[in-house]
Amino acid sequence: MKAIFGVIFICIFIAVSCDVVSFTSESDLFDLALKENKSIFVKHFEQWCGHCKALAPKFLEASNSVDDEVIFLEVECSKTNESKEFCQNQGVRGYPTLKIFEGEWVDYQGARDVDTLVKFALDHKTLKAFNKKDFITIEEPVEEPIETSIKPVTFAQVQSGGDPKIVVFGDIFEKASQKAYSEIETALELSAEFFPYPAVRVEKYNKKNAEFFAHWETNPEQAPPLPMVFVVAPGSPNPQRYGGPVTAKRLTDFLEDLLIEPDYSLVGEFENDKKLIALSKQKPVLVKHFEQWCGHCKALKPHFAKAAARAGDDVAFIEVECSKDDTTKKFCQKQKVKGYPTLKLIVDGKWHDYSGARTAQEMADFALSFVKGKQDL
Repeated sequence: MKAIFGVIFICIFIAVSCDVVSFTSESDLFDLALKENKSIFVKHFEQWCGHCKALAPKFLEASNSVDDEVIFLEVECSKTNESKEFCQNQGVRGYPTLKIFEGEWVDYQGARDVDTLVKFALDHKTLKAFNKKDFITIEEPVEEPIETSIKPVTFAQVQSGGDPKIVVFGDIFEKASQKAYSEIETALELSAEFFPYPAVRVEKYNKKNAEFFAHWETNPEQAPPLPMVFVVAPGSPNPQRYGGPVTAKRLTDFLEDLLIEPDYSLVGEFENDKKLIALSKQKPVLVKHFEQWCGHCKALKPHFAKAAARAGDDVAFIEVECSKDDTTKKFCQKQKVKGYPTLKLIVDGKWHDYSGARTAQEMADFALSFVKGKQDL
C-alpha cells in the first residue's frame, strides 16, 4: 500500500494524533480525497523559508480545529522529484502557497492566522465529484520501437540538474535518437573509468514533457534538432551542453575533456620566431596568442593543455604572451593578431588559421589532421 495510505491507516484506526499528512505523489493525493471523500488543504513550503516556519504551528493548530472534516497536507516542494513536479504543476511561485482541493483547486488568499485558516477550510469542506483523469496524466504503456538501457524520465525530474549523469532529449520513434541512444550506451562503457554514472532520456512522446517540447513547436526557428545531449558533471551546478556529433568516440572525448585535469607542463613557451619555424619542420605546432588580462584566454588555458595531452608527441603546443617583451610584441604584430586568444597552426613554416571550437577535442583533431599519415578523427 502506498505510504500515504499507511499514514492514514495509523491516524484513523490506531487513534494516533496525526494532523498534517505528508505528500507522497499527486496521484496519491487525489486517491486520498476519493477514499476519504474529503477536501484537502495543501501547504506548499520549503525548509529554508522563514514565512513557512512561522506558518507551520498555525497550520497544525488549524488542522486540529476542523474535527477531521478536512485533510491538511503539506508538500516540501524540493524534497523529491514527485514533489517538484507537483509544485510545478500547481504553478507555485513563492512560499508558503496554500490551496485547497474540493474537486477543483481553489487558491487561499486570506490571512495566515488560525481562525481564518479554519474558516476557509470549513467553507470548502464539501468534496465535489471529480474525475482523477481531469487533473493528472495517466500514462498508458507505450511500446517503444527499440530496447535501450537508458532510463526514461520526465523533464521535471532533471530540470534542476542533480546527480552526475548524461541527459538526452530525444524521440525514440526517430532514427536519429535511436542511433544516439546506442552511441551513448557505448560511450558510457568506454568512459566508465572516469565517468561511472548513468544516462537518462527525456522523451518527446511522454505527455508529462509536453510543456517543454511545446516551446520548440511554437518556436520552430529556435528549435535545436533532436537529440540534444547534456552532461551533469560531478560537483558542477550547471549541465554542460554537448554540441558535437553523437558518436561514442566523440562523446567519450567530450567527457574526458570535461573531467580529466589538465597537464600544463605539456604546453611550451614561445622563445623566438626562428626556433618556432624550425620546430614546425619536425611536427605541426599549434600556437596560442594570449594576454594575462584576457578572460577568454584564462578560460581556454585548461582546454589547450588537455588538447596537448590528447595530441601527444605528434603535435607541439606553444603559447605566446603578446605583450610580454619586444620579441613577443613583434611576433604577434607580424601574425596580425587582432584579438585574444588567437590560435594558429604552423606546419613546415606555413601558417593556418584555426577557427574551430575551443575544446580539447576539436583543437587536437585539427592539429592531428596535419600530421602525415594521420586521418581526421
